[in-house]
Order: sequence, then C-alpha cells, then structure tokens
Amino acid sequence: MVAPRNGHCAYLRARPNCGTILRSEWHYLAPICRRRYRARLKNRQGWDERRRQTWRQATYEPNFQLAVPAPDSLPTADLPPDISKPAPPFVPDPDAPALGETAAWQWLHHLAQQYNQAKPSRLSQLNPAAPLTDAHLSAYLAYGNLSLRQILHFIRQQPRNRYWATLSARLLQRNDLIQQFEMDWRMERENLNFAFNGIRIKQNETYLAAWKSGTTGFPLIDAAMRCVRQTGYLPFRLRAATMAFLTQHLWLDWRKGGAAHLAQMLLDFEAGVHYPNCQQQALCTGSIAEVRVADPVKQARTLDPDAAFIRHWLPELRSLPPQLCHAPWLMTNLEQQLYGFQMGKDYPLPIIHYEQTQIFATTELNRVCRSLTAQRETARINARYASIDS
Repeated sequence: MVAPRNGHCAYLRARPNCGTILRSEWHYLAPICRRRYRARLKNRQGWDERRRQTWRQATYEPNFQLAVPAPDSLPTADLPPDISKPAPPFVPDPDAPALGETAAWQWLHHLAQQYNQAKPSRLSQLNPAAPLTDAHLSAYLAYGNLSLRQILHFIRQQPRNRYWATLSARLLQRNDLIQQFEMDWRMERENLNFAFNGIRIKQNETYLAAWKSGTTGFPLIDAAMRCVRQTGYLPFRLRAATMAFLTQHLWLDWRKGGAAHLAQMLLDFEAGVHYPNCQQQALCTGSIAEVRVADPVKQARTLDPDAAFIRHWLPELRSLPPQLCHAPWLMTNLEQQLYGFQMGKDYPLPIIHYEQTQIFATTELNRVCRSLTAQRETARINARYASIDS
C-alpha cells in the first residue's frame, strides 16, 4: 500500500486497525508527526491566563421573564400501533443520585457544611457512609446542572481550607484534561505514546470477565467494581486503582474492554476525562521516569484501613475482622474454621499472584520507557501540551 501525499491522517484512515504503526511505516510518518505535533498550537498560548480571566467574571443569572411561554397544545401525528401503546410506569432507582440544577445546588451547600466542619481523618478513608470521601460533583458537571465557573465562584465564598483547595485543583485538572482531549481525540482509541503499542498484545477474556464482575479475589478491586455497577459512581482513587489493576497486574489493554466497560457504568462519564485517565493509569504515556506498579493489598490497607468500604460491598467478607478483609487468602485453616469462612468457596481465590505480576509489569514498562522511541515520543507529547499551562 502506497502512502498518500496529503498527510499521515489520510494514510491512517485508509488503513484498517490503524491503532498500531508498523516499523516499516515509521520512515514515512516520522517527519510528518514531528511537523504536525511537536510545534505548539498558536491558539493555546496564554490559554491559562485567559481561562482565569473568564472564570473571574460574574456568572450568568437567567431572566425568566424573557422566557417564551409554552404553547397550549402541540401537533400530533399518527403513530404505529406498537409505539402508541402506553409505556409501563417509570419506577426511579432509590439508589440513584438526584439530578437537576436544584438538587445540584442543594448538594453543593450540603458539601460546604461538611467541608467547613471536616476533620482530616474523615477525608482519607473510603467510608461509604461518609460523603467527604469525594465531592460527587462530576455527575452534575457531566449533565450540565452546574458549570465549572459556578462551582469556583461558590468556593471563593467559603472559608479557606485545604479541602476546598484540593477540590479547586481537581476541577482545574479536569478542565485541562478536556482541553488535551480536544487537541488530540486519538486518546480515545490509541495510546498517546505509540511506543507502548507493542505490549499487552494477548487478551485474556477470563481475566476481563472476572474484573468486570468483581470476582478477581482482591477485595478492594471487587468492591469497587460492584459499587460502580450498582451506583454508577466511583471515587477518584478507586477509578485509578481498578484501571491500574486491569492494565498493570492483569496485563490487559485498556482499549479492549476495560475503558469501554467503565464508560458504560459511570453516570458521570466524560470522554475528555475518562480516556486520558485510563492512559495515565495504564502508564502508556511515557511521562514517568521510573515506573512503580501499585500493590493492590497495600492500596486496600491505605485507602480502606477499617475495611468499611470492602465489607459494605462484599457481604461475604462481613464475618471477618477488618484486618483480614484486605487479603483473606492469607488466613490459616484455623482462622477460616474460627470465622466459619472457606476461601475459594465463600470468596474466590486470587486469579493472579500479584507479587509476580508486579515485578513483571515494572520490568516491562521500564524497558519501554527507557527506549529511544518512547523518549522521543515523550518529548513530543510534552512539547505539544506545554502551551496549555503557559
């Protein structure tokens, strides 16, 4: 196949399965990629300052007196018999969050009361009964019930503390990710750093099914996957933990089922935030000098020391004391008899040996990161997105 002369984008569109660039094609694509992606975009220069000036402006107050009145009746049309039948009554999900602008403002004021009276320890644990573990504003932003500028204006009216500062930083990071996604929409289907295309080639459907259903044998990961399936929401740290476990320990490609599954489950799905975060947790951006693969057991003990989140979403582990819920496979036979619990029957055994997968993933990712191709791509990525914060 001869590459067309009108640029590499048309060339890649003409190829099926264009997510991977063959080594024989790089001699043609390299000069074009350098010219196209290495230079800073002119409309991003000084963007950060323009953003700050815009957000300092007063928010828009709607004038309902100018609203157009609704008509008394609407024209009707003849519908097919199967469509004209009355629909079954709608039964709302009692666990679903209340959406709408009124509910959003009510939650924001409730959050202000909690943040202004918060203690540091309450913000560091994944207690399902404590709303302070996450702000839960992403769904309202995704559905347009609140704007980013409205929330930032509201934060400026609150007493200064580190909780509001952390929330402001996350909101700004969210906006930056969306801007990056607008600049390079290929993040949805391709690795940002194409040097990582040659890893995670084999797809284990058994591992993927266990991850989706929350039966991997790792309590924090299983609790998180069952939580998102039931509520459509996950705290930020658990989103990172589940995707890191999928890509680093199970060694599965984030593009082949993992990212799409979470996108279907999350009520607050935002493509500009979701896909860049998936790539960051898969460690396929090349922006980290020394790769360190997360330890799922250590994460569980750090994020959920009392096992409140784990025991809430995994009822089969409620008979165990909190210190045994993070790694139940370490229980002795005597302890299993004492608590009336049988590993492998009441709760599945781990599907992997995480110590071995941690060593393998660390070695493999560091090997790719140190390659000349990955370093060149990392320099190109940094040059392309540097103008966002300039």
